[in-house]
Amino acid sequence: MIPVISYNFDDKCHQVYFFMNDNGSFIILNEEKKIIKDFFPPRMGMETKCQEIYKEYTKCKNFTEINKRKLFFYQKKNEGLGHSISLLVPFVKLATQCRRTTLMIPESTHPNIINLLTNIIDFTILKKNTVYKINKVFFSKFLDMLHPLNGRGSKCVTPYGPYPLISQSRAIFWFRTKVNNYIDFKMKPLNKYDKIFVGKFEGQGKKNGKIHPPRSDYGMISKELVSRFERNGFVTIDPYKHHIHEVIWYIRHCKELILSTGSAATIYTPYLSKKTFVYYMTNVPCENYIYDDNGDKNSHLIKNNSEYNAGSYKILRFLTNYRICFYKSNPIWRTQITNKIRASKFHKLYDGEDMLDFLKIK
Repeated sequence: MIPVISYNFDDKCHQVYFFMNDNGSFIILNEEKKIIKDFFPPRMGMETKCQEIYKEYTKCKNFTEINKRKLFFYQKKNEGLGHSISLLVPFVKLATQCRRTTLMIPESTHPNIINLLTNIIDFTILKKNTVYKINKVFFSKFLDMLHPLNGRGSKCVTPYGPYPLISQSRAIFWFRTKVNNYIDFKMKPLNKYDKIFVGKFEGQGKKNGKIHPPRSDYGMISKELVSRFERNGFVTIDPYKHHIHEVIWYIRHCKELILSTGSAATIYTPYLSKKTFVYYMTNVPCENYIYDDNGDKNSHLIKNNSEYNAGSYKILRFLTNYRICFYKSNPIWRTQITNKIRASKFHKLYDGEDMLDFLKIK
């Protein structure tokens, strides 16, 4: 058996070895070539898989040494992007504030994480089938407790639940200034649209086998409703067909935005311009703590006002001019989208009158 070791995160730098195979699975070893079983993500419960990766590691001929001070970040491709970004931001801020420290990220990480960081901060991408000897990896006590999947962090009882969501991370206010400064002053301008729709819709991504299916039916928009958006002058911006910086550029430069609840709202609301009017589309009362107020289209004034509703702060704190628009969606999506039927475990679908009077053309 290959030896493993448990490490304490002690706010010091340690030498490690990193290796990732063709499948995107990797191991982290200490300077004695022992597998660190509780690194990010934890190796606990993966002993057999780690043994197999170790055999590939011993046969690898490609070798790279990194002497600069590094902080490691990783999140699987199939994790929700909203959760991934909210977890990423404290890593980015810590790396920026620690002297001469930059992130290192395996190339198997969610591609939109890598795309989001490109041109925003300096970071190193760790490639497959290469043994990396990294001489100064920072083992942060804070990040060890923050990480929801780490052995110690996951056992830490917090007032906010297991995920360090954007709603609890003040670092997102710092991070969005970095992104917005790049989008507005350095990025090459795109075609500007006054009215756009960004969100989750029926048939999205089916032509590209690399795209993961939606994790839930939160904010799912039917083909018919998308067509109605377009008849009313809204241009559909499909996040699966654009670089994440392009989506943010379109959002920051439009006058009116239809934004669906779920991941799209969590991911993109931090970068909204205060000049943009937002129609916040939701088909699931209670998602993101946005509630149906007996069909009142002005629910954002009381029921969903963050002055009275602490939960809605997560999303609404970034909105200046907006309306909350509930709409009915097809219940069949609950069984077609995902085998886990994730949404039905939490909130019922909205079954009241559609709040779509802002769409003048039927």
